[in-house]
Amino acid sequence: MTRYDIRLRRKALSKGQIQRHMDFKGLYPNEPKESGKGRWFRILAIVLAALAIGAMMYAGIKRIEERPAPTQQEDVDIFDEFKTE
Repeated sequence: MTRYDIRLRRKALSKGQIQRHMDFKGLYPNEPKESGKGRWFRILAIVLAALAIGAMMYAGIKRIEERPAPTQQEDVDIFDEFKTE
């Protein structure tokens, strides 16, 4: 046998390794199922967050609409006292 053949044999999978990993579900632990409480809590949190964002947007728009219009002011020249007529 050459070195190349020996190296290939070392890297080859044995029958036991192949049989052990035929079912890939055995390689990973089972995911825990989500309980009903956790799912409802998440849905409730998302709904409450959406309502809070909507309320903030509504309050901001109302605040902008109720702001009084700015009054026109006369142009004041601060250098009037230095002017000579």
